[in-house]
Amino acid sequence: MAVDVDTGEYRWHYQICPAEQWDCTATADMTLATVELEGKARKVLMQAPKNGFFYVLDRATGEFLSAEKIAKVTWAERIDAKTGRPIENPGIRYNGKPGMFEMWPGPTGAHSWQPQAYSPQTGLVYVPIMELPALIGEGQEGGGEVSAGMGVTLIPEVELPGGHKSYLKAWNPATQAEAWRVDLPGTWPGGVMASAGGLVWQGQMDGKFVARDAKTGKELWSFKTESPIVGAPITYRVNGRQYVTVLTGAGGQGAGMQTLGNAMYRTDYRLPAAS
Repeated sequence: MAVDVDTGEYRWHYQICPAEQWDCTATADMTLATVELEGKARKVLMQAPKNGFFYVLDRATGEFLSAEKIAKVTWAERIDAKTGRPIENPGIRYNGKPGMFEMWPGPTGAHSWQPQAYSPQTGLVYVPIMELPALIGEGQEGGGEVSAGMGVTLIPEVELPGGHKSYLKAWNPATQAEAWRVDLPGTWPGGVMASAGGLVWQGQMDGKFVARDAKTGKELWSFKTESPIVGAPITYRVNGRQYVTVLTGAGGQGAGMQTLGNAMYRTDYRLPAAS
């Protein structure tokens, strides 16, 4: 939703999943940039929320410009180019239907809390992506599922082919196409930062802190820390010298470090923190 900062008046809104039933929240960070679309410079807002699509909107008017899948998606076929509304797949509305629906992405999302980054040098957005499916269906009585008593049965992590993977994806918002991707360890990729030196910085679940070429994704430098890295790096300058800093540690429980795909990266928190 857009609000006039001076008056507080409502300006526009865009809803990614109307009447959603799947924990399809849109709380991921949003990126503002000027992107050339069809030969015209547009001031846009870009977001890759949980639901597996990458959205480009006109940030002044809220006009829907484009959206394409950035991960595996089974809840919708596509986003209609004219209306900006999702074309849902059969079975996604599970009320009154038997069985469970295989849902990609699951409730942890294709892109969750960890920040994406944008480089005006390359025109690419760098997004930490998860492939984590779930099963969802109408509520069962007497079950011990996560959502017992809520009218829905949700198994947030299931073993399915192609699941429990993560990537760093470089995405071209002008063409809505992948520029490159890098496979990452575990299933909870760290936040991303793009710097003016043509680099993309990201920590990994195996404790490795990496700088990559922003154009190609090639690893150029790395440093091994003592624990997983989830937070996004920052950069700053003191007395003419530039520094890059990142917090180490896996963060919260549940959908983060305790996800099944991260079992081999469990941390002994008696180790000292590093920065």
